[in-house]
Amino acid sequence: VKENAKDDKKNELIAGAGAVLGALFGGRRSARSIARSVTSASSRRARSSKADNRADTAQARVEAKVDELAALEQQLSDEVFDIDAKWDTIGKAVKEVPVTLERADITVSELAVCWMPTD
Repeated sequence: VKENAKDDKKNELIAGAGAVLGALFGGRRSARSIARSVTSASSRRARSSKADNRADTAQARVEAKVDELAALEQQLSDEVFDIDAKWDTIGKAVKEVPVTLERADITVSELAVCWMPTD
């Protein structure tokens, strides 16, 4: 987009200079032909200015999205760190209880399933 704006600007300058010089030195020296040349150059300038503005707007949007992405990545990193720290603390608080293999020593009062991640 930026290169298109530069190309438009170059074309505008070349065409505008050619039109004004052609009106002045091309044998048609009427005020009307000079006015048309100036008007034509002005409209080309407006087009290249719009292209330049579009390029600037697009660049600003890209920069905003990059900043937004960086903020989201930082937030995700912080949340993952907090979750890891929480479960690391919980994992260290778990105590192993040895269970003997004799049936008479065990009474089941509550049944639960516990999952513990291993490295």
